[in-house]
Amino acid sequence: MPRRTGPGETADTDRVRRLEDELRATQEQLSASRREHEGSIQDLRTANEELQSINEEYRSTAEELETSKEELQSINEELSTVNNELKAKLEAIASAHSDLQNLINAAEIGTLFLDGRLRIKMLTPAVEHLFSVSDSDVGRSITDFTHKLVYEGVERDAAKVLRDLAPVETEVETRDGRWLMMRLRPYRTLENRIEGVVLSFVDISARREAEERLRESEARYRRLFEFMDEGYFLGEVIRNDANEVIDIHCLNANPAAIRLVGADIEGRHISQIRGGFQPHWWNLAERVLETGEPEHAELFAETFDRWFETRITRLSAARVAILFQDITGRKRHERERDLMMGELNHRVKNMLTVVQSIAAQTLRTTSDPTGFVAAFRERVQALGRAHGVLMQEQWRGTGLRELADAVVGTFVDGDGRLRIGGPEIRLLPNAALSMSMALHELATNALKYGALSSPGGTVHLNWGLERDENGEKLRVTWSEHDGPLVLPPRHKGFGRRMLEHGVAYELGGQVELDYASGGVACRMLFPAGRTLSYGD
Repeated sequence: MPRRTGPGETADTDRVRRLEDELRATQEQLSASRREHEGSIQDLRTANEELQSINEEYRSTAEELETSKEELQSINEELSTVNNELKAKLEAIASAHSDLQNLINAAEIGTLFLDGRLRIKMLTPAVEHLFSVSDSDVGRSITDFTHKLVYEGVERDAAKVLRDLAPVETEVETRDGRWLMMRLRPYRTLENRIEGVVLSFVDISARREAEERLRESEARYRRLFEFMDEGYFLGEVIRNDANEVIDIHCLNANPAAIRLVGADIEGRHISQIRGGFQPHWWNLAERVLETGEPEHAELFAETFDRWFETRITRLSAARVAILFQDITGRKRHERERDLMMGELNHRVKNMLTVVQSIAAQTLRTTSDPTGFVAAFRERVQALGRAHGVLMQEQWRGTGLRELADAVVGTFVDGDGRLRIGGPEIRLLPNAALSMSMALHELATNALKYGALSSPGGTVHLNWGLERDENGEKLRVTWSEHDGPLVLPPRHKGFGRRMLEHGVAYELGGQVELDYASGGVACRMLFPAGRTLSYGD
C-alpha cells in the first residue's frame, strides 16, 4: 500500500521533478546546441574548404602575378636598354650636329641647299654675307633674292646641274673685290636620288693674291735672270762608258753668261766654246753630283785668259746649275794688294825710323817732360793724319789740297782763316809724309806764336809749278797775316831744323823761313820728279 507522504517529502519530490524537468530541458538545449555546433562545424568545414579553394586560387593568381612581374621587369629592362641606346644615339646625333655646326662655322664656307625647284632647303651662316637670305627664308626660291656676286648665271648653272647631273665649278668675284670658288653639285640622297642642288662658295682671295704675287715674283726673277751681271746656265753632264763626267752640255743660259763667254752657249758642250773650257770645270761638277753639296771655287779659263768665281749646285742626278762671274779684275787687285802689303811693310819700318828720329830730336829740344809728351804727340798725330790720307789712296799718293785740309784744317775748324790756293796736283807717298810734317810744324808755330794765336789772323797756303834750267819744280808758300808782332827766334828749334834741313834734304829742294814782323813766311821749292805723282 502506498506509503503516505508527508508534507516535507512532497516538497522534495516537486523539487526533484523540477530539477529533472530542468535537466531534461537542459539536455534538450544541450542536444540542440550540439546539433547547432555540429552544423556550425560542418558549415565551417565547408567554409574552410571554400577558403582553401580560394587560397589556392589566390596562390595561383600570385604565381601568375609574379610571372607577370618578372615579364614586366624584363620588358622594363629591355625598354631601359632601348632608352639608353636612344639616348646615346641622340647624344651622338647632338654631338655630330654640334661638330657639323662648328665645322661649318670654322670652315666659313657658304653653302646653299636647294630642292629641285631651286627653293632653299638649308643654308650656312657664311652664305648670308653673299645672298640676302636668312633661316626664315627657307622654302623660298633662290631667284627671289639678290646677291653680291659680279655674276648673273647662278640660277642658270643650278638648272644646268639638275639637267646634266654634272658638277659646275667657276671663279666669281664679289662686288667688294673678293674672289670665290663657286661649286654646284647635285644633291644625292643615300638612296642615290637627286633631290636638288648644293651650292658652295669658298673664299680664294688669298690664293688669287698668292698667285698674282707668284706671277709678279716669277716676272721679277725672270728679269733678274735676264739682267743680272752674274752668268748662269743650266748644264747636263756628259759621261763616258766608264761613267766619268767628261763634259757639260748647256741647256739654258742667261744673257750675262753669253756676254761673259762671248758666244752663244745654249745647246753646246762647254768644251767646244771658243776653244774649250778646261777639265777642272766638269771635275768640279762631278764632285757636286757625287756629294750633293754645293761647291764654290775660283776657276781659271785659259782660253779666255780670265778668272771666274764659280758656284755649282746639283739639281738632279745629271743636271747642275752653274753661276759664275768674272773676277779677273779682283784677282789683279789681290796681286796689287800683296805687292802693296810688301811695300807697306817696308814703309812701316821706315816710319818707325822716322818716329824714333822725331822722338830723339824733340827730346833734345825740350827739357820739360810734359812739354816733350805734348810736342811728340802732336808731331806723331800729324804723321798719322798723313798716313790716313795715304791709306785712303792705297799709298798711291794723295792730292796736296786733301793733305793740307787733313793736316792744317784741324787747327782752324773751317772758320775761313786758312786760305788755300793752287792747282790740283798729287804728291808721291814719301813727299806727302814730308809735306805733312812741314805743314804741321808751321801750323803749330802759327797757333802758339803766329797768326792763328789771334782772332783776326789768317794763313795763306799757295802752291804752283814753275820751270827753270833744271826742269819743273813745285813751289809751296806759307804766309801769315794780321797776327801778333813777330820776333826772330834766338835759337833753332826742332821745327826749324826739320824744315830747313830734314824736309829739304828728303825732297831734294830748298826751304826758306822769313820771320818778318808782319808774319812768318815759308817758301819751299822741290823738284817735281821727287814730289809729284803723275799716274793713278
